[in-house]
Amino acid sequence: MADHNVILNYAASNTPQQPPLFAPEPNPIRVRTGHTIAFRLGNGPPDAKIRLTFTEPALFATKDPKFHSTGQFNDGDGDVTVVTPPEFKTSYHCELLVDGVVRAASKNDGGDVLPDGL
Repeated sequence: MADHNVILNYAASNTPQQPPLFAPEPNPIRVRTGHTIAFRLGNGPPDAKIRLTFTEPALFATKDPKFHSTGQFNDGDGDVTVVTPPEFKTSYHCELLVDGVVRAASKNDGGDVLPDGL
């Protein structure tokens, strides 16, 4: 079981001028070396997938060998492991994909990861 369970929730917009919302909960999360983070879709279309892009992928690891070069975590990549906790805040951008097309994305940075104790 992961040390942190992050649920990504989608909310459709009420107006065409506003984009749909896609945000993680809880946010932020506080981590230390060796912690694992599980990401999963909460509210959203049944055929949707999630994709996250970490701003500092060197601090984390997944089972995807390309993660360190792309910073991308995709649905099905398993838990994210903290290799080195950030010294300060770092973030990840969240996207909701349906049939490979981005339907919603987080505002600004998306989710935040902080060192435990900051």
